[in-house]
Amino acid sequence: MQNPLAERGIQAASSHPLVQRFYQPDADIEAFCQQYNVPLYVSSAQSINDAELTKLLLRQGCRHWLFSGGGIVQPKVLATGLKFLHVHPGQMPEVRGSTCFYYSLLHDLTLAASAFFLEAELDAGPSILCRHFHINIPPALLSSDFIDYIVDPYIRAETLKPLWQHWPDISDVSKVAKLSTPPSDRPCYVMHPVLRAMAIQRVAASYNASNETGVFHYA
Repeated sequence: MQNPLAERGIQAASSHPLVQRFYQPDADIEAFCQQYNVPLYVSSAQSINDAELTKLLLRQGCRHWLFSGGGIVQPKVLATGLKFLHVHPGQMPEVRGSTCFYYSLLHDLTLAASAFFLEAELDAGPSILCRHFHINIPPALLSSDFIDYIVDPYIRAETLKPLWQHWPDISDVSKVAKLSTPPSDRPCYVMHPVLRAMAIQRVAASYNASNETGVFHYA
């Protein structure tokens, strides 16, 4: 199943001078799967909720899957017994919504990602693991593309990593103390471009040239 939004994001990120520090935008997924003996299935489904895709997942005999985005999983899919692990770019349950990391950066300059299993209600599953990060990037290299297509997937991957390393026994994965305060009592959906610019400006103002450049998670 293709994800046009993800493909556009990779294209936007590929020209950033720091992208190679975070991931390889030109990585060949098919070659990667062959190298590590990971089964690769291609589906013509146009939606995560397509019956064809649900049947394909059920045929594999595995009930736990990583959901990396591309829509809202409907209750009818969750009712099949499939469990979808998702990493949300915010401290759950305090910071919810599609662009909540912008709100957190603007509100108290915090940045977090939380792993949880999807439930019928949006961003409602109990948090399994939450990791906090801080950005130290020269202002000239900061942009909405950098935040959206490099920082966002990077903090999600770094949060997923310890779960992957401990799977399936994830009960002893250490949880980081909560650092974010809710920017609103409502979910933080798509942010106005002016507010996005203000959030980026706040991150830029926090840059310390004496420290290493990058995006780092707190121990």
